[in-house]
Amino acid sequence: MKETIPGTPPSFKRAPSIDHFRGLALVLMIIVNTAAHFTAIPGWMKHAGWDGFTFADAIAPMFLFAIGLTAGASFDRRREKTGVSKTILHFALRNALLMSFGFAGTLLLGNPLIGGEEILTLIGAAGILCIPFWFIPSYLRVIIGALLLGAYAVLSAGILHPAVMLYAESGLGGWAALPAWAFIILFASWVGERFGADSRGTLAAGMIPIALVMTAAGIFGNTLIPVNKHLVSITFILLTSGIALLGYFLFYLVLDRDGGEFVPLSAPGKNSLLIYMTSNVLGIILSGEFALFIALLWISFNLGINILFAVFLDKKKLYLKL
Repeated sequence: MKETIPGTPPSFKRAPSIDHFRGLALVLMIIVNTAAHFTAIPGWMKHAGWDGFTFADAIAPMFLFAIGLTAGASFDRRREKTGVSKTILHFALRNALLMSFGFAGTLLLGNPLIGGEEILTLIGAAGILCIPFWFIPSYLRVIIGALLLGAYAVLSAGILHPAVMLYAESGLGGWAALPAWAFIILFASWVGERFGADSRGTLAAGMIPIALVMTAAGIFGNTLIPVNKHLVSITFILLTSGIALLGYFLFYLVLDRDGGEFVPLSAPGKNSLLIYMTSNVLGIILSGEFALFIALLWISFNLGINILFAVFLDKKKLYLKL
């Protein structure tokens, strides 16, 4: 599970927990994204209308957290093999492709290009923003990322407020909120490094207080700054980052320490981009004012067919890699 690159801190080698955790985020994303197209679906299965929090609001941050777990180590490994220039170009092109897939999804869904960007667009943009941070130690990434998050929290209530409000309906905060999304990736890269260096479980156990403090800060800070996914408030970022860390810790204990695999989660996690796109295409085929039973049936079908597709691809060792 551990891998050390000469001249760099211990990095996080691909572990079963990462694929399973990413797979869980993807499975929940399929459920929520498909449910969003039906009016009969209860509110607790959808994103909070404005201030507030539902389980659906934690999914996008979970996915970003899973990306961040391996991002720094992946950059280091590629830099060792191909050099700095080629590595920067690879990461820039990869994230640009994610942005292009996101724009294609926006057009497919009939959303406006300005104000209706898809999550893949902002994931790609946040990935490009993070590139300079892969050259510095992970603890510095977190410190600078936290400062950027704080600056965003202040500016989003002032000069950046109109820009954030432009994207309020998308629930992603738009381009102005990229520092907040990038913080999750940078924080997760530091977490991944700590887990990767863990041989006795002591470093991993030390993550529990951090996760609890972040979760508590989001919950109790809600009285001052409401938890709001649409505005990507600082309390939302802290709450969801804490939840993601707690969730990943459980996957680490079960899968990396004790072994085992649950294919319905690991297979989608290994092919997350492809499964995300196929589930979104299938998800929009049926929508509108159908009975709750029909809506739940279609959600189950979309989820089931994509899990089977992911398992088939995994057995054939076919993966869409950028």
